[in-house]
Amino acid sequence: LSVFNANSRDAIYLLRHQTFASLKPALEELFSDTEFQIELPDGQLATPVEDAVARALLEIGRNSAQHSLCKSFSVVSQEIDGLIEITAADNGNGAISIRERSFGLASITEHLAAVGAEVEVTSDQTGTRYTIRISVKSGDK
Repeated sequence: LSVFNANSRDAIYLLRHQTFASLKPALEELFSDTEFQIELPDGQLATPVEDAVARALLEIGRNSAQHSLCKSFSVVSQEIDGLIEITAADNGNGAISIRERSFGLASITEHLAAVGAEVEVTSDQTGTRYTIRISVKSGDK
């Protein structure tokens, strides 16, 4: 029953609007025993875009914390040539399975595509890197 309650709580939590402000403490909790860095765009994204990106980053963080055996996790953003680029990376084992690629990554990709963003994933023995790109125009408030 306690597993059901925990899963239900998690599902209800995810129904709420996600913001970068709520994302930071959630990731800090996931990576409390890990070297952690987070730099997110400040007030540049429309609400639905911020929600989709925050959800994707939370899912990426959960996957990394649960599966990668990483010692560090970072989220860094920058604006390059009209794009906001947000990179989430870990130094884990880089072992993204075919199942994780087909289900987890598909979910992340679909949510981001719905708001005009795209994601590129690279994974090898040095870790996994997710690069999310959003046109400044589609991300405008």
